[in-house]
Amino acid sequence: MTSQKHTENNPSSFTGVIFLLVTFCISMLWSIHSSASVKVFPVYVEIDPTSKVGTINLTNQGSKPKTFLSTALTWSLEQDGTFVTAPTRDLLVVPPKLTIRPGETRILRVGLRRALPRDSQLTYRVLLEQLRDQGAPKLSTGLELVVNFSVPVFVDGKTKTQAKPRFYWDPTSRQLIADNRAGKRALRFRSIGIVDAEKKSVWELPSGVLLAKLQRFWDVGKSGLRYLPPGAKVKISNLETNSVDFYPINARR
Repeated sequence: MTSQKHTENNPSSFTGVIFLLVTFCISMLWSIHSSASVKVFPVYVEIDPTSKVGTINLTNQGSKPKTFLSTALTWSLEQDGTFVTAPTRDLLVVPPKLTIRPGETRILRVGLRRALPRDSQLTYRVLLEQLRDQGAPKLSTGLELVVNFSVPVFVDGKTKTQAKPRFYWDPTSRQLIADNRAGKRALRFRSIGIVDAEKKSVWELPSGVLLAKLQRFWDVGKSGLRYLPPGAKVKISNLETNSVDFYPINARR
């Protein structure tokens, strides 16, 4: 089993084929994935703890049939935002290969094959790889364009818990540190930022995720913010609760 690392916001390119990785993750708004006439909904899957099944809808909005292969992957996130994946048998994706006719919507069912955790959350991704149409004309560059979708999958334990993030500021590196090591659930957000005492934004990033039991580091100083303003807090637009939450920023321990 081989793990792979991908840094958010950086699609991977290979000779002869350009792979465009469309993710929830991260740098894009959590909305309907739509690329190359294919729509994927939802942008993340929550597997029901009772049935242990979730679904993904794929709609072909183009004029030609499109074929996809699906692969289930474990998913973890490193401190710098690099996400690590590896093939897994924990999930069963049915059908593993499907062809979608123009105007058609097909449903993928994602089933959990392992036991539910007691109170922690499991995180996976389903990679949908489009197969090349052998008869399709090539681009003027001689390359062929295919589109891959990487859909996050979340599985809650028998007891649903909450994320427990704490935020720290490192004045030396000018980094914002998010610590969710005490949490057993991911924090999914539409945006994260720093605001001053009057709640005026001084730094902001688009959508992302803070996985459970992990830390993340953001190089806020690279945006030009050298010092935290008095009374600064972290502002998060929570994707799950549709709330806007404010968190204190502590000095780095």
